[in-house]
Amino acid sequence: MASRRAAWLSGADPETKLKIYAAVNSKGGAGKSSMLVAFASALHHQGKRVRVLDLDSQGTLSEWLNPKNGLDPIPADELLIEAGQFSKDDAENARLAYDHILEAEKAGGFDYLLIDTKGEPSMTAAVTMAVADMVLCPSDGSSAEYNPIMVTFRSCEAALKQIGSTADPQDKFRIVFTRQSIAQSSGILKGKQALEKRFRCVGGIADTAAMDDAFRTGTTIGRLMGFAEEATEQAETQTARSNARRMADRCRKALSNADFVLNALKESEVQHVPA
Repeated sequence: MASRRAAWLSGADPETKLKIYAAVNSKGGAGKSSMLVAFASALHHQGKRVRVLDLDSQGTLSEWLNPKNGLDPIPADELLIEAGQFSKDDAENARLAYDHILEAEKAGGFDYLLIDTKGEPSMTAAVTMAVADMVLCPSDGSSAEYNPIMVTFRSCEAALKQIGSTADPQDKFRIVFTRQSIAQSSGILKGKQALEKRFRCVGGIADTAAMDDAFRTGTTIGRLMGFAEEATEQAETQTARSNARRMADRCRKALSNADFVLNALKESEVQHVPA
């Protein structure tokens, strides 16, 4: 991490425009993969070139856009999904993860690198947080998630100290709420308030149905919306037309939500420093 560390310490100008967003939460099932599907889809819909690195051994994102589903994969110069290599040794996985990130920066041609990580504390997640421009920690806002989030944040602090960076982890750490419903329990509201006192928070990613549909059909939400709009026009029955219209509306809402969160994140982006 010599060049990234040196640039952090010296305040050097960035050598690349690639933005690295890492999805990290020490608690599994927090919604990291779904969040990245929403962001990758929205960025692709904006015409951005997106590279996604799946460092979660579950391989959720690696199955996305799988050509086996019968659809044409999105060209690699627009959106590329790739999987990390995994070994039994955590330190080796961390080294492999860093090598992947270096390769992505050197390859160029992309605007964003989105990284998914496993839902548990690890050296791999720590390395990813150290080199990311922004660490995105998804949460539904419940009080039960406060402790795992604190574990994640402290890991981010430790990772920065390990490489000798004086950067404030608060500058790159963001809570992304995954629950946007107006009708929320008092527990959720109190949990969100506690997180908002401690961290910078952005909300919210909603309507996971569109993201699930994108996962299942192996395409981006924007492309799925286009398919649904076309199906609405070609539907021969009222039922088929209504179903297609509902899917298009779900996709449109999901893209709008993702655009809102991405815009909020961009307003507070830190300067990119090459790895």
